[in-house]
Amino acid sequence: MSRFIRRGITKMYFLPAIANLETGPTREEITAGKDITCWPSEISGFTISAESVEVTDLCSTKTKKIPAGETIDDISLTMYEDAEKEEIEETFTRGAKGFIYIMNKGDKPLSKSGDIWPVEVSSISHNYSVGSDPATLTVNFTVPESPVFGTAIPVAAA
Repeated sequence: MSRFIRRGITKMYFLPAIANLETGPTREEITAGKDITCWPSEISGFTISAESVEVTDLCSTKTKKIPAGETIDDISLTMYEDAEKEEIEETFTRGAKGFIYIMNKGDKPLSKSGDIWPVEVSSISHNYSVGSDPATLTVNFTVPESPVFGTAIPVAAA
């Protein structure tokens, strides 16, 4: 097993459109999006919790459970502000819809390590401090549809 840390390996993009969620984005759709790999200083969410329901019967003294659904947690990205540009604020306007595309093991064409998270920007807020902390802002996202996991990373355009 070749273990790794995500920093320096994992890639993250914000894509305005993906034609086929099941197969994942094309290289052209990735190029049309924003490479946000270096933007976040903190990442939160990107988790799904399973729910279950108890099902009792007279056949057993043990309480059984069956799957009942899933809860998708909201996502937040805390990012460093840029004193010169407003690229983050222009990319993530409130109500903006798109997809956060994560290449979990890096940009390895044909690797089935691409995850797609449909998102909508619910808020963006500047974080304030009187200390020597870098200036950051937090973008909060809702996840209106189920994410798609394990899509193949597309080959580079010819």
